[in-house]
Amino acid sequence: MKIETELGDVYPLKKGMRFPNLHWAPVYISQLFESSFWRKVAPEIGFYAMNLWLASLRCDPIGTLPDDKHELRRLALFDGRVDAFERRLPEIMHKWRPIMVTDEDGRKERRLAHPFVTTVALDITEAMTDGAARRLAAEHARAVRSARRQMSGALAPRRMVDDPLMVREFMTRMELHGKGKSDARLARQIVHQMEMEDAQGGLIPLMQGDLGE
Repeated sequence: MKIETELGDVYPLKKGMRFPNLHWAPVYISQLFESSFWRKVAPEIGFYAMNLWLASLRCDPIGTLPDDKHELRRLALFDGRVDAFERRLPEIMHKWRPIMVTDEDGRKERRLAHPFVTTVALDITEAMTDGAARRLAAEHARAVRSARRQMSGALAPRRMVDDPLMVREFMTRMELHGKGKSDARLARQIVHQMEMEDAQGGLIPLMQGDLGE
């Protein structure tokens, strides 16, 4: 099964989608070994090609290369003469082709992309962004648990501690007036004020000065 992304005129990832400290990449062994390029290419050409594949995964956007022979020579770790590199370039750049890259503002830049490397770049991007989302969700869950402990310590009624809206309001007020610090006295003050507002007909969204500041 071929694992290649069909490339159009515009690269599927926008400028700015990059992971400069990336330290891993998936290797599709079957795709690599079944590739006619990999089976027939001279070892030194394979070395330079692999250097460019890996270098592209730290470029912006991930999976692309600059359309500049001097930059390509540097990224390929080619230490010979420029003209020697240019003679080998058609082999080293097998399947790489020009493509347009855009940023969030619609600005365009011409770069180089490869159908197989693009697949790897898309897989890395999905894994990295999913991982970031999971980390954010875990951090939020920890913050909610901490807020509930603070509310319980401030003697908040159980119904308040179990109410997500109450907890969110408590977190907002603690962040604004306590700069996110764990302050038992402030927590009691906030819980008391929230209880009073709730008893008087409903919670009042926090505004600056509500706590006498």
